[in-house]
Formats: sequence, structure tokens, C-alpha cells
Amino acid sequence: MTGRPATLSRLALVAGDILLANTGVAIAFLLRFQGLPPDYNWDAYLRLAPWLSGLTVAVLAAYDLYEERWRPVRDLRRRLLLGLGLMFALLLVAGFLLADIGLPRSVYLLAALLELPLFYAWRRFYQERRFGQRPTRVIQVSPDGHRGPIVAPAELGPHPRFTELPAAAAEGAPARADVLLLAGDLAQSLREHLFIEALARGIPCYWQPSVYDGLVAQARLTVLGERPYLALAPVALPWTRTWGKRLFDLLLGSALLVATLPLMVLIAVAVVADSGWPPFYTQERVTDGHRIFRLWKFRTLMQDWEARQGGPRLTAADGEGVTRVGRWLRHSHLDELPQLWNVVRGDMSLVGPRPERPVFVDDFRRRTPAYDLRHHVRAGVTGLAQVGGHYFSTPEEKLQMDLAYARRPSLWQDVRILLHTLEQLFHRTPRTPEQQRSSSTR
Repeated sequence: MTGRPATLSRLALVAGDILLANTGVAIAFLLRFQGLPPDYNWDAYLRLAPWLSGLTVAVLAAYDLYEERWRPVRDLRRRLLLGLGLMFALLLVAGFLLADIGLPRSVYLLAALLELPLFYAWRRFYQERRFGQRPTRVIQVSPDGHRGPIVAPAELGPHPRFTELPAAAAEGAPARADVLLLAGDLAQSLREHLFIEALARGIPCYWQPSVYDGLVAQARLTVLGERPYLALAPVALPWTRTWGKRLFDLLLGSALLVATLPLMVLIAVAVVADSGWPPFYTQERVTDGHRIFRLWKFRTLMQDWEARQGGPRLTAADGEGVTRVGRWLRHSHLDELPQLWNVVRGDMSLVGPRPERPVFVDDFRRRTPAYDLRHHVRAGVTGLAQVGGHYFSTPEEKLQMDLAYARRPSLWQDVRILLHTLEQLFHRTPRTPEQQRSSSTR
């Protein structure tokens, strides 16, 4: 679903969203004033209407709600809840600055309560009309011995019917599929054959890339000496982007540090009450230019746990040695809050590749030569790998997402990642890949 039909559908979706956003406010006015509002309040709304329309589109776009894809009910509901909540919070600020508080706060509240079910019904209607009721045939071609879907089929279309084929039986798979998945390390000749056939038939095709695939995918085709070449841009930020990103980090990081200080005091008290002093834990981590710095976190392990285990090791969210309060902090990601101090100091950015410990960096560099490229960008509190992956993503999978971020950085990208990080706070406990595969087929 690409080209002109997809563009027209997206425009219709944007127009419907703007209409609903303003309709919700109009109904809220009628309910609040039991009829037409006073001229003063209506004039205030007219001044805010362009901001309401623009914020609606911008926030829903930040939560990827204009991507041309099917979204499961739970995912759609969560994104709408967070997006509309943020939109009305920003609208309150805009109303205060631009409309002289001419719009009663009760109108905002009523509009927010009205618009969530309105938007949910509209988006469900749009999805059913756009993608239809026919079951989506999802065929996954896997290397011999692979078991289970690489993604939840529900993410790929309505009423999915999942089939897994071994590589030896993959001939003609695109002719029987609505969506084609290529899992694992398939032979390049087979992958190319299936990919070209899927393109010829107009079938969406997904495959798991290597780190090399991810780098080449962002190359630019150019002509040198009458021959085509792929040009790879260096993984580095221009000075304008570096200073702009630092200013963004300093202003927003300082504001968040002050705003979350009362919460951090409560968390520190809870850590001490649960497992003793100290509440904080520092570690050496690696950031841009291979600089070593000390990262601050709330302590989530028992005292001297690593020393008793014989040295540093990766620990799961529910792993052995995690304290009761630490388990909750890890699941909610609140153990990372003290890193706002690292952001203000300049050790880290709000968004960037997550910093690793030197001992793990040395190991990853030996296994994956491209791992060093992630250190061309300052380490971050959150990143594309954190919002796009999961707790059990491999270092290679995280590296692909980190490099994708580093190759195309932008302020808009940072804002989107920060908003998706907020969404992660509403996720359930991280699950193992085996649990995810099991639940996705139910």
C-alpha cells in the first residue's frame, strides 16, 4: 500500500483527526455552558484552534500513528491515550500563553474525556476500512531448525494467519502470502530470490538484517566515472547539530532533574529502607570518543553482589541478586533517573546509544568490529534500541538500531524517542524471547 492511494488515505486520516479534535472541544463547550459559550470564551477557542489542530497532528505523528500499518487494539489504545494526554497538556500551556486563560479548564477536561473514545472509534473504523476484514496470510521463511515467529503476527495485519516454512520449502511462498517474513541467516541467493518475487507481486517483505545490511541500507547512490557507486556518509554529527543537541540536553535535562527531584528523594529512602546504604550506585561507562565516565543509578542489586559473584556480569530484570525495590525500579526504568545529572554535566545526552561498561565494550568490539562506530555519538539515557527493542535484544540487534540513529540524527528524532520512552513506562514486565514468541501465536 504505497504511492498515491496511501498518500490520499493518510491525508484523509489527518483531516479526520483535525476534525475530531475540534469537534471534541466544541461538544465540551456545549456541555460546559449548556448551550453556546460566551463570546469571550469562543474567541479564545478560535485563537487556539490552529494550535489544537497542529498539536494533534504533531503528537500523533510522534507516536507513529500515521504509519501505513495495522495496529493491534492494545497498542492503538496506549498510543492514543499517551498522545492525546500530551496534546492536551501542551494545549493548556498554549492557552495560558496565547489566549489569556480565556478557555475554562473544565472544557479541556471534558474535551479530553470525549476525544479518547472518539479517536479510538475513528481509528478502528479507519483500520477496518483500510486493511479490510480478510485474514492476513503471514508466511515466514526460516532456516532449518528455527521455531516460532520473529515478530508478533498481529503487528502485520488484521486477523493474521501465521505459517512458517523451512528454507527447503520456500519456493513460491510470496504467491501464497499477504506479508512475507525472512527470518535468521538465510542463504543470500534464496533471500534475494524471495525478495525480488515479493517486490514483483507487491507483497510487503521483511527480513532480519545484519549490521552490514543496516549500514548499506542508508547509503546514497551516486555516479562516479559513469559507474554507479554507493556512498556511505560518516557516522558523525556536524558541529551545528552537536551544539544544538547539547543546548537541548542542558535545558530539558535541567528541567527534568528539578521536576523529578522529590521523586528521587522518595526512591532513595525506599532503597535504603529495603537494602541499606547507599541508595546510589556508580559504574564506569564508555561514551563518545571512548571517554570513560562514572554513571549514576539507583542501586538495584544487593550490597557487593558482583564482588561475591566473581566480577561484572549482565543481570536480567528479575535476575538473582536484584532487591525487591530494585525489581520495581528496573521494570519501571526509574533506576535511570540519576543519569539526568550525567546529562547536565555533559557526560551523556538525553538520547543516544546506551553506554556500556569497558569490560563489555572490549568483548563486543572483538565480536563485532562495527561496534566502535556507536562511540562517534554521545551516550544517552534512552535511545532507539531501548524503544525499538526489548530487554533481551542481542548486542548485534541493539547495535543496528544505535547505528541507524547515529546515521540520521535530528531534533525531531530525539523528541519521538523521548515520547516513546514515556510509553515504555506503561509496558508490562519484560519477557524473554521465548515468552514473546509463545504469546504472539495465541
